[in-house]
Amino acid sequence: MVNEALIKVVESVVSAEGRAVARRRLTSSAEYIELETTGFADLLASSVSVDVASASIFVGGNPVGVAALAVVSSGGLYTYPTVPSENLSGPPFLSSLYLGEEVPGATYRYVELGIPYVDDPYVDVGIMESDVRLALELYGLELALRTPYSYVVVDGPLLPSARYVGSGYWSDELALYARRRAELVSRAAAEGKVVVGVVKRVRAETLGVAGTGRAVAVGPEVTRGGIDVYSYYIALPHESSTYVLAKVELPKAVVESLGSRGVRELLSKLYTASSSLGIPVPYGLYTADKISKSLVKRILELIELTARSRGLLAVFSGGTYE
Repeated sequence: MVNEALIKVVESVVSAEGRAVARRRLTSSAEYIELETTGFADLLASSVSVDVASASIFVGGNPVGVAALAVVSSGGLYTYPTVPSENLSGPPFLSSLYLGEEVPGATYRYVELGIPYVDDPYVDVGIMESDVRLALELYGLELALRTPYSYVVVDGPLLPSARYVGSGYWSDELALYARRRAELVSRAAAEGKVVVGVVKRVRAETLGVAGTGRAVAVGPEVTRGGIDVYSYYIALPHESSTYVLAKVELPKAVVESLGSRGVRELLSKLYTASSSLGIPVPYGLYTADKISKSLVKRILELIELTARSRGLLAVFSGGTYE
């Protein structure tokens, strides 16, 4: 069932015919931490997982970015946009160079700066897609931190990564997102919550892990930015190669609070919660990932259907959902 509010947002799009580059280094104290197969029921019961998927499409030549959020915990599921619902009270999940009508859920402006995309000579559909994606990631983190759960597991890096950096107003927009994310993560650590970033599809050819055949965590790699982030690569070393499952990011304050033993236990639980079920990330995050991607697909299908009904061509920009 498609709700009326979502249709209005789609129609608005269809009818329209910083400088935060972080410095990373593997610390001289980097270790190869052997991970244990351990129980993880307490992790699943006391964690909330956040994932945002995004994609882009061209409607009659008008670039459109699409994003969707899923928040999963033992207490239930929340998605944005919600279906069915007539209330779109969250940030925009559609970005468009032009809008036929301004409605909640869609934007033709940078979400944080408020500057129209058309005023930025360097803007492209990738930036517009990333803008609403980061807006929903921030929103999802805010929602997760309001829950009673001790662990907040988010898909991707804790702070916006350097791959988003560009020219024009986008660098300023990115800097605002990075600052707000850093403030949220710092506040969470002060309240005793553990915010964990899990980065999939990691390339790390220079780990140099010996072929032990047992899972290890390599780190920390330190990122200096709005907050200090400690990263650990979860890897399966073999004789001739090393397979990296994911990169786990933790705020420095959390690492110091847990201590080396606590960090090892947490990394072991994250690894076991994935490998024991034959999935690349913990179950809650895996579920959130599937749901957010499915919702993005439904929105894209609705955009394409609405465009065709008006005689417009809808062309996907290619690639896969993030």
